[in-house]
Amino acid sequence: MKIFFEASVASAFFSELPADVLLSILRDDDLQVDSEEKVFEAIKRWVRPTGTVDEHRIIHAPEMLREVRWSQTKHRFRRRLIEGDDIIVSSAECMQCVGLADHWIGFSILRTQESCPFNTNNRPASLATSVFVFGKSALEDRCLIYQYDLEENSCEELTTVEGLEGATFVSFGESIVVIGGKASGQNWTSGRVDEYRTRERRWRRLPDLQTARADHAVVVVTVGVDAEDALVFVCGGFYRSKNDESDVPLRSCEAFDLRHNRWYRLPQLLEKRDATAATTLSDGRIFVFGGWNGKSCLASVESCHLQADWSQTIETSTTEDFWRPLASMRVPRYFHAAVAFKGKIIVAGGNTADGDDNHNRQRIVEVFSPPDAERPLGEWTRVVDLHRICWPGALLVYKDRVYAMVVATHVADSTLPSVRFSVHQSDPTFFIRIFHPNSGLGKEHL
Repeated sequence: MKIFFEASVASAFFSELPADVLLSILRDDDLQVDSEEKVFEAIKRWVRPTGTVDEHRIIHAPEMLREVRWSQTKHRFRRRLIEGDDIIVSSAECMQCVGLADHWIGFSILRTQESCPFNTNNRPASLATSVFVFGKSALEDRCLIYQYDLEENSCEELTTVEGLEGATFVSFGESIVVIGGKASGQNWTSGRVDEYRTRERRWRRLPDLQTARADHAVVVVTVGVDAEDALVFVCGGFYRSKNDESDVPLRSCEAFDLRHNRWYRLPQLLEKRDATAATTLSDGRIFVFGGWNGKSCLASVESCHLQADWSQTIETSTTEDFWRPLASMRVPRYFHAAVAFKGKIIVAGGNTADGDDNHNRQRIVEVFSPPDAERPLGEWTRVVDLHRICWPGALLVYKDRVYAMVVATHVADSTLPSVRFSVHQSDPTFFIRIFHPNSGLGKEHL
């Protein structure tokens, strides 16, 4: 039943299940459901077999409700239950169960350590349609985390983060890591690293960077067969001290070993790269694109290859041994975005600078074919431009589509084939541009 749960709920025999059997199904972490809201609806159907609350079954409801993964439900859904759902309002214990869950989620956002009143284990599809969006509020000076549902085109505020301008974010497993930046009220770069655990909705402090930095690039690279055999790779950005307001572009690189919970210094980049972009392929190759060296905008690209013996390799490797120059982009750029897609790498948007030091945003999209026997330096292909000149904060892949998380200064043109995302409905500042595989991506050669 755990595989065909939703179909089973609609069948006649579901209402005849004994309470202990249904409870064991709800406790199963492998139960396959599209959302935890549907788990609640299944409980409700069992408690109301004839359309009204069964007084004998409602006594089992609180224990069943504690098996709902409430942290994977939306706030407005929980409030609707508390304010008027018949099985919740008909039982003080059911009301307490949902109320405590909503209270815990709200206070875990504030980083308190209360024990959780419900099962927090994720099920396979709990986060399948969601992405997490980090950014500053349009109307308030707050940095927020939103959970955005790509299927429902809806979003929910999860928590705030300490205002880190120029911080970068990366995810692995069920965690999101916030790295570096400049803290609110401070003009110097920070080495602080924090982990946000999406299951528990709690924060955990991680060891600081070896070099404080902002506007750097970060990726997760797999170097072994286990999930713990992964590294958080950080490179470039700029450094600013407390006593000097000048920004110093960086060549330095470091990697956080998830298994041993520590940072390692890696050989430096070939060039200084502030506001650079990086991505990785599944074989452990890391690619770093463009950036700003303090004087000019870069089109150059370099790559390294981290493998299972990486910790021994970095002890003896020089920069020239470790990093390999590749074919340059057609367009120099910084503050751009990059993502791996079907064995290739897409680079989009960003800023460029001309000889007169004029800095302009641009909408050019290029696709990089990684090096192989025929193309030892790789090859670039220009494809369909973004529909508007913009600054993509990130690119992500979902269901064979590439989404550009785009920062905009006004509402996107309603004629664009885009999904709008608004931090505040009264002042939309983000929208998501969707590239369809059949729109010419990778096919238009210049």
